[in-house]
Amino acid sequence: MSVQHRILVVEDDPEVLEMLRLYLGDRGYEVEGVNTGEDALARSLEDLPHLIIMDITLPDIDGFEVCSRLRSQPRTAHLPIIFLTKRSKRSERLTGLGLGADDYITKPFDLEELHLRIRNLIARVERENLTDPLTGLPGDKISRAQMERAVSDSRRAILHLFLDHAEPFREVYGPLAYGDVRLYLARLILNAVNVVGQPIDYIGCLEQERFAVICTPGAARAIGEQVTGAFNLSASKHYTEADRRRGFLEFDSVRAPLMRLTYQVFVGEEKPNALQY
Repeated sequence: MSVQHRILVVEDDPEVLEMLRLYLGDRGYEVEGVNTGEDALARSLEDLPHLIIMDITLPDIDGFEVCSRLRSQPRTAHLPIIFLTKRSKRSERLTGLGLGADDYITKPFDLEELHLRIRNLIARVERENLTDPLTGLPGDKISRAQMERAVSDSRRAILHLFLDHAEPFREVYGPLAYGDVRLYLARLILNAVNVVGQPIDYIGCLEQERFAVICTPGAARAIGEQVTGAFNLSASKHYTEADRRRGFLEFDSVRAPLMRLTYQVFVGEEKPNALQY
């Protein structure tokens, strides 16, 4: 299925911001713009864009500080970052790349070249399974590495969320409809973690039907209850009225239940079991 990648542009020059919004929007990207570093940090946590384009000179904290803070948080450490700035000194370029930026482009810049760099960077992180293409969440590779680290941390719990009976829905309704379900579920998880959890809490994908959250034990259960309750209450809206009334799908000559979200929390000695899923 075709994915509309989300790009966050952090730029306090309104003309540059509007130019990027129009140019990248015409090329199929969903573009959001913010003017300050603090807004960039907040939007990155709330929405997890597929890529960030950021100026260094901002009215509050500079782009270097934003990049450093994004890289230090488990939830945002994976986000691809391109610096787009007038600051062209070699020392500044080395500072930006040393902080973990993926690319550094100086103004004035060529729009077509910027587009190619964006396209190639997004393709690379998806090819390496660093980011789930649809949701923008960290992919299976990063998620399993995060879980391995959490196993030895007594302050952290691992929450698994399982989308049961997803395969029949995908076969009957198709990948586009199933993509809408996954996006909806990812949004529910992000909202719950933003409300119940902390900025340091991790959210990621474990294959298509499973998601992982790493947080405190108390928050893990609260997040699990909140997300499963909200999803299961509204899951039927993804089906046709006939399927809702029937309460099941006809799939390969068998009756398949409608989708339902379940969860499991791993704490203490149970946490190594989370790595087996």
